[in-house]
Amino acid sequence: MRFALAVVVGSLCAPAFAQPAIEWPYPQLTTVPQPPQPLPELPPSAYVPAPPTSPFTTGLPERTVLAEEVSSVPGQQHWVSVNLSVFQPFVGRVGVKVWPRAQNSLWVEAYAGSVLVHTMYGFGVRMQHTVWTSRTSNRLMISPALGVHILPNWDAEEKTYSGDPEGYGRGWFSTYRSFSNTLYFIAGDVDISWLHDFTPHFGFELGVKFGLAGRVAGTVGSNYPGPIMFGKNIYPIFNIYSGFRF
Repeated sequence: MRFALAVVVGSLCAPAFAQPAIEWPYPQLTTVPQPPQPLPELPPSAYVPAPPTSPFTTGLPERTVLAEEVSSVPGQQHWVSVNLSVFQPFVGRVGVKVWPRAQNSLWVEAYAGSVLVHTMYGFGVRMQHTVWTSRTSNRLMISPALGVHILPNWDAEEKTYSGDPEGYGRGWFSTYRSFSNTLYFIAGDVDISWLHDFTPHFGFELGVKFGLAGRVAGTVGSNYPGPIMFGKNIYPIFNIYSGFRF
């Protein structure tokens, strides 16, 4: 009985002698969310398709890169072209890029062969313009040019008329004079071609050429090839050409 009474008295007195709990001031750590930083805005023209690296498609979407990562649009990355032209003129041609531009590069070219059934050689300046390009390495090119056609061995024949200096009643009569001279023509033409790039620096090209050439020096004579020449001063330019670009 005494033991039970002591337990009850002790339980009632224990809270009076209990020490209060000490609270330590710990700093509270809080995280302040930062607003997302916007990316710099670029104009739509700053994004262009990456140039092809293989003729085989992978089925993956085209990688988009900044315009600064590529030096030119597809079709403008080549530096040398070699092709053969048939019809008029019939020539072999070599072109070299001298002023690279993103869309309209400048080329110089030299050619040799024949025109108007005579030997011809020449040179010119051409602007290569990419009109259209596809995702399968095909391009449409339009390339205007201005050049010089030189025919070094033109066989001319002149017909002259003379009177009757001795009075024999023969009236007027004609004489012929044959000679060889050099003809010079200024030629303006336009190439329209399809270009397929197998690699960035190897492509196959097939095109057609239209233009006119006008005589600036030399004597044509009276025996010029009429069916393929417009009088003595102008002849049309039309040929089909094919070759490679590197």
